[in-house]
Parts: sequence; structure tokens; C-alpha cells
Amino acid sequence: MHEAPGTSSSGGHAPPNPQQQQPLQPPPLPPPGAGPGSLSSPADSSKHWLDRHLPGLRLWLEDKNRFWWIKGVVVRCREHHQLEGREQEVRQAIEAAYQAALLRHQAAAVDERAETHVACLVLATHKALLPWLRDEREVLKIIAEHMGGRTSSLLRFLLAATKFLHRDGYAAMTARLRGLRADLGQGFAAQVVLGEEESSLTITRCLYHDVFEAEGQPQLAACCCCTQDQVWFEPKYRGVEAGRTSAISAGDPCCRFSVRRVPPR
Repeated sequence: MHEAPGTSSSGGHAPPNPQQQQPLQPPPLPPPGAGPGSLSSPADSSKHWLDRHLPGLRLWLEDKNRFWWIKGVVVRCREHHQLEGREQEVRQAIEAAYQAALLRHQAAAVDERAETHVACLVLATHKALLPWLRDEREVLKIIAEHMGGRTSSLLRFLLAATKFLHRDGYAAMTARLRGLRADLGQGFAAQVVLGEEESSLTITRCLYHDVFEAEGQPQLAACCCCTQDQVWFEPKYRGVEAGRTSAISAGDPCCRFSVRRVPPR
């Protein structure tokens, strides 16, 4: 097996043995007819909604997400001559770097929402591919596409196709501000301000940016969550302006999404 530049076969974390890995099994679902009260412990706003209603399912989904992420990256190896024949080596390098990053940043996972698995996958992929491709832009492109770059056009189409369901575009957009805030955990410092004419979500501390900056790779934030969140605010509603006006990944002091009413044109 070829050895990646700058690495040692005797150092670091030993990659997992694929033959010893067991197929992922979803957690058991509740019995038919079970009410919400029987699915989980009392609601906790810091818990992910899946943990409240289907304990164990979120972790299973995260494992599946890691599996398909790495599988997708391995498939991309065929597009680059530098990686031909090294698919298994790339898979093991990502797995090992992912597990090591999780350990380094486990303190940042302060609740079920503020998790680091996505950031660690991005870090691991960057670390595994860059020594071979030696092209930062190409590696960032691969990561951005795995973060949803290839599906953004579909999301834009769906958002545009469902605009007619919302009689009040301003209300629809402010609901997305609240939804985005609810999806963030305590690893983020964020505040939603709602008004009759203007509303905003301001994020002054970002878990992903903190992790990437601690690793000396702050540029990874721009191809991570930053490229996806703004898509939700792209649809145009009559009499409404919405979008992201600043981003921590761009050097601004905060990420800010704003929605405001404007005179119809």
C-alpha cells in the first residue's frame, strides 16, 4: 500500500478494520399506537427533536451519514489520477482523522444539538485529500459538493415551487429565522429579533468556525454550513427582502440573516 506524503504507517491512530465493522442497525421504533409521552423523557429544549421522540435514531443517522459521506469521497477518487487505486487508503485516512478530530473537540459538543461530527468529517476529508491532490481549491470544491452543493439547485427549485403555499412572504421568512435558531445548539451564540417590519438572526459564535480555526483551517467554514444556510433565504417574495448580510467565515464579527418588508415594486 502506498503511504501518504508526510505520514507514517507507525504513527497516529490505527484505522478501523472494515472486516470488523458490523452493519449499522437502526434503533427500535416505539410500539404501534404509542403516544408522544411514551417515546422519550420530558421535553428538553437543548435536546434534538429526534432524541426527544426517537432516542437513538439520531446517532444511527449520523453513522449512516458518515458512511455515505466517505463512500462518496471514495467514488470521487476515480476522477483524479493521483488517487487511482488508493480508494481504500483514502477511506481509512478519513476514518482515522475523523475519530482523532472527534476526540480533540469532544468538549465542544456541549449538547445534542451542538455536535462536531460534521465539522470533523470536513476536517478529515481535507486532511486526507490535500496531500495527494495538492490543490486547495479542488479539495474545497469536493467538500462543498458533499455538504450539499450538488443538491442546492434542487432545494432552490423546491423552495420556489412552494412559494404559493405562503400567503405572507414575510411570515414565511421569519419562520425560517426561528427554525434556523432552533436547530443551533449551545455551541452557538445566537439571537433572533422579531418585528412587524424587520426581523433578524445574529450569530456571534459559531461552533464550526471555532473548530476549524482551532485546527488552523478557518477557510473550511465557507464551504460548510455557510453555503447551505443562505439558500433558505434566497426565494423572492413580493414586498420582502431577505438574505445573509454578514458571515464570520468572511471575516465579519457575526453571521446575520435579515428579513424586512419593503414597498412592493
